[in-house]
Amino acid sequence: MAKRKLVLENGQVFKGEGFGNSGKTIGEIVFHTAMVGYQEIMTDPTNYGKIMVMSYPLIGNYGFTEDDNQSLNVHISGLVVSEHNENPSNFRFTTTLGETMELNGTVGLSGIDTRALVKALISSEKPQLAMIVDEEVDDQKCVEELKNTTCEYNPVKAVTCKRVLYMRTRNPQYTVVAVDCGVRTSLIKELNALSCNLVVVPYDTSEETIMKYKPDGVFFTNGPGSPYTNTFLIELVKELKGKVPMLGIGLGFHIICAAYGLDAVRLSSGVAGSNIPVFELSSGKILITSQNHCFEISDKNIEKTGLEVTYKNVMTGGLEGIEDKNNGVIAVQFEPNATGDGTGGTVLRKFIQLMIERGGAENAEENRY
Repeated sequence: MAKRKLVLENGQVFKGEGFGNSGKTIGEIVFHTAMVGYQEIMTDPTNYGKIMVMSYPLIGNYGFTEDDNQSLNVHISGLVVSEHNENPSNFRFTTTLGETMELNGTVGLSGIDTRALVKALISSEKPQLAMIVDEEVDDQKCVEELKNTTCEYNPVKAVTCKRVLYMRTRNPQYTVVAVDCGVRTSLIKELNALSCNLVVVPYDTSEETIMKYKPDGVFFTNGPGSPYTNTFLIELVKELKGKVPMLGIGLGFHIICAAYGLDAVRLSSGVAGSNIPVFELSSGKILITSQNHCFEISDKNIEKTGLEVTYKNVMTGGLEGIEDKNNGVIAVQFEPNATGDGTGGTVLRKFIQLMIERGGAENAEENRY
């Protein structure tokens, strides 16, 4: 394998061996603490364009299985691991990690001290760009290129669907319009399992067009980037408020909170892991959640918004979920299908209940589009 290296914007260099695609890549560098699920992480549109560091030391043990993808493509631009395995043991696998990365043009780097790298990212005062290149390339030239690189693009535009998609289920009871900011396949499957037919529309769809589908609910999905990149979506929430129940997850949570006047704050290293404890205020339960976001919502002045806090982060006390009971709006920062408390979790079941309360189930026959 070719000798390659990772160069951070602050000048730190980590040398290792390349795998996957052999090209050069530049992207914001983030890390994920999950022990399993690298396939889901790599195919999650929320991670579009990022260089992903896996803190768990051995990646690739079970290969890739098409059925487990969260979208059609690998969305990360680079993968950094301590050790990667090209001899998976899994009767379901169809390709190895390296093969999948080659097919998708994804650059990989292995054989580095990921513990030291993660510590460096945590201690950084701001998000950093990084580059994976051949070892012989001059370090200073890499740093200069990183400092002159701007990330002024719209990642949601890159991952949203290009046309309306219909995700149908048997015996549907509800029609849900999903405003696609980068939705995960697992969330579509969860809502299908809860008797929802989904109309997945591009992120820039107007309120008028959405309402033509006569939705029982509107779902603002997870996705990459800042809620302020597409202020149109914030205005869309305001236009739909009170007309139809709304659900927001991940980026959708940030967009809904911004529409209510709360501030989204950029984190230096982001939050990405599968064991993040969240306190459910209504029941007193602790949920172990999966999360993936680079912003958090400030709860300053939340009492002026008409929102009720429903979930809080156990470790930081940060805001994890909100509800507007008067207008049928709920949103959470974590992935509700990954809380370990049964199909869909309490959040999706709450969304179903909001639609029932507003006559959603009465439209079952009409929902058989």
